[in-house]
Amino acid sequence: MTKINFSNAKFLGAYVDKEAILHLDHAEFILMGRSNVGKSSLINSLTRKQIAKTSSTPGKTETINHYEIDDKISIFDLPGYGFAKFKSKRLAWSDFIDQFIEENGSKLRAFLLLIDSRHDLSEEDVVMIDYLKKFSSPLVVIFTKVDKIKSFELKKNIESLSEQIKQVYINHFVILPFSTKLSEYCKNLEKMMGIWAK
Repeated sequence: MTKINFSNAKFLGAYVDKEAILHLDHAEFILMGRSNVGKSSLINSLTRKQIAKTSSTPGKTETINHYEIDDKISIFDLPGYGFAKFKSKRLAWSDFIDQFIEENGSKLRAFLLLIDSRHDLSEEDVVMIDYLKKFSSPLVVIFTKVDKIKSFELKKNIESLSEQIKQVYINHFVILPFSTKLSEYCKNLEKMMGIWAK
C-alpha cells in the first residue's frame, strides 16, 4: 500500500476541451455521479480543505476538474449528470472516457461512481452503469450521505441498491458507504486509493 498524504492536494485545472487534459505520472481515478450527489464534498473531505467548489445549484459544474493528491494520485471529476440536458452531457463524458481509456487507460485505477444512498437508482445512474460495464477497470460504487438515514435503513438501502446495480452491471464492483461527517468512511476510501496507487 502506498502511503498518501491526502491533505497535500491541489487543484490543477478545469478542462472544457478534453485535448487539454494534463496526464501526469500518477495513478488516476475518474469521479462521476449525479449533480448534487456530493462529489465536491467528497474531494474536500479527502483533502481536508475546501479545494473543490460546492454549489447548491445542481448541474452548475460544466468542466472536467483535475485534482492532484500528494504528487501520486490524479482525480478527474466529471460534470454531474441528471439536471441539465442529459443527452449532451452523456456525449461529453462518454467521449471523454472513451478517449481517456484509449490513450491513458494503463494509469486508470478505478471509476468512482457516487450514488445517493437514500434513493433508488435514477435512470441516468442506470445509463452510466450500463456504459461502464464495457471497460475492464474496477468500478467502486460509493453510497453517499449515509449519515442522513438510520443504520437499519442504510443496510436495507445498500442491499436494494446492490441488487439494482447487479441487474445492469455484469462485472464485479466494490461498494463503499461514505459520509463527509463520519471519518471512518473517509479512511476506508483513503485506504482503498492507497492500495491502488501503486
